[in-house]
Amino acid sequence: MRNLPQIDWKDSVGEMKKMLIAEDEVHAREALAAFFESQGFEVRCASDGEQALNIGNEFVPDVLITDWLLEGEFSGVGVARALAQAAPHTAIILVSGYPIAELRAITGDLEVEAYMEKPISLFDLNAVVERAAQKEHKKAAT
Repeated sequence: MRNLPQIDWKDSVGEMKKMLIAEDEVHAREALAAFFESQGFEVRCASDGEQALNIGNEFVPDVLITDWLLEGEFSGVGVARALAQAAPHTAIILVSGYPIAELRAITGDLEVEAYMEKPISLFDLNAVVERAAQKEHKKAAT
């Protein structure tokens, strides 16, 4: 297994970066949470769209990783749209087990950091999150 780079996720005032993972598959959700906690994130998880919206509104994550098709009334796209309105700084990463073309088409109005097709590689996902952090750091520096 490749060694993943350890990224400094502390922001300019020394606070831990916050991540919301919305995934209805329990093993995937727990694996992602454990990995990003080990990378220094404060992680919250949701198993459905309604729970993700509730957590997102209070927690206000810096990064959202969400499955496209979540259980319940709200899809991952609905969660992403709501968070993009409430917290425009949130980097959005959309994940799906279905072909990404349709997902891209219905989210053209969103600023999405990445679209990832399952199964996802932690190495690739980590690189996307790192790229998002670097973009945010550049924005904050200007």
